Amino acid sequence: MASTLKSGHGLLRACWRQHAVTKHTRCPVPPITHCPVPPITRCQREKSMAVPNSYVPETSLSRPPWPVLAPYDKEKEEQNHQAVVEKVNSLLEKRETGRLFAVVHFASRQWKVTSEDLIQIENHIEAECGDRILLEKVLLVGGENFTLIGKPLLRRDLVRVEATVVEKTESWPMVHMVFWKRHRFQKKRIIIQPQTVLRINAIEHCSSPVHAAAPGTVMSSNFALSRTLRRTGSFPSARTVRIVILGQGAVGKTALAVRFITRRFIGEYDPTLETIYRHELSIGGEAVNFEILDTAGQEEDTLLMEEKIKWADGFLVVYSVTDRCSFDEVMRLCFLVNHIHSRRSCPDPPPVIIVANKKDLEFDRMVSVEEGESLSHGLKLPLREISVRDGWEETAGVFHALYAEIVQQMDKSPPSFRRRGVSRLMEKIPRIHSNAALGSTGRSFSFSSFRDLLPD
Repeated sequence: MASTLKSGHGLLRACWRQHAVTKHTRCPVPPITHCPVPPITRCQREKSMAVPNSYVPETSLSRPPWPVLAPYDKEKEEQNHQAVVEKVNSLLEKRETGRLFAVVHFASRQWKVTSEDLIQIENHIEAECGDRILLEKVLLVGGENFTLIGKPLLRRDLVRVEATVVEKTESWPMVHMVFWKRHRFQKKRIIIQPQTVLRINAIEHCSSPVHAAAPGTVMSSNFALSRTLRRTGSFPSARTVRIVILGQGAVGKTALAVRFITRRFIGEYDPTLETIYRHELSIGGEAVNFEILDTAGQEEDTLLMEEKIKWADGFLVVYSVTDRCSFDEVMRLCFLVNHIHSRRSCPDPPPVIIVANKKDLEFDRMVSVEEGESLSHGLKLPLREISVRDGWEETAGVFHALYAEIVQQMDKSPPSFRRRGVSRLMEKIPRIHSNAALGSTGRSFSFSSFRDLLPD
């Protein structure tokens, strides 16, 4: 292309020189009637060809001979239909269907499934892990050479789709942060969706012949279980338990609370924020509302610390096995809790559990197991050495043990010794509301936090 442009430019220059020589010499030169300029150098401004509205692409029906359509014969159509039904029945009787697939309607969605498939539902169903269920809303089922389509659903005596609940868990937390500049304000929203995983065990068809489905056949139930289900929902008469997590900074107090609520480990937090987590669950068949206060772990005002201790029913004093200073702080915090609690004229000491966190960091350990047990025996308090990062069971066991001690003390103490008022200082602490009841469609946490909890 470059050579073509160059040759065309050379011809134009030759023509211009010849015209200049003719002008100066005034010699009669025959005019140039044609300049052999390549088409690439010409001005291409031609209009594109418009397609007329009556244009029809070439097909078998665009010109004669036209195809001849046979007239509709009702009897012949019924014979063809009967032949297809007989062929399908013979395939079903001989078990020559191949691998069956089905389209089922479950949890407000349609799923195309085969045997041993896994489907994930963004919700919790009223069935436990290991229970078998029947998916009765089957829209169609097909094999290698046929497909049975329901109107709108297939009858129960034609196909049977069985599944097993293999997992009930929650999605990974999605965190949305909103900051307000120069106001020390931030808004955090944590969204967690419940998930249920089903495994399709088998898709079976009946051995009876296939007939036309009855008009207007609609299945009344979504699934049938092998046992009677309990009705779950909100717990209006749930027992409320207030827990305060105490300890120095960077020992894992926030990770402990979030691990218990979400079953997820998140290692990065703001060490200056204080939050009250609200979590609802069932322990031993009894509904429990947990209110967990996550303290900042910094030097605090004496009045605010006293209000926190008066507010709580039980305490978790956390230290890190990799931090000697946090271990030395445990005795002071336990003495402070007992001293403030004794001023309320309570007959029994408050429930307190010492938690030794980060036991998985053996190479960085600075506090031995014997030292922790010695402190526990000296204070006459139970000790739990756990790793929040490694497992959820140990974390949940700490809260369950503290809940058992709180319930035992509540049953012994009269209601007059339990203070349920909320002070002005405690109202400034942001709260995270968790809808973790069984059968809920999701959990949404939202709170607004201020760094300055005390007025100027």
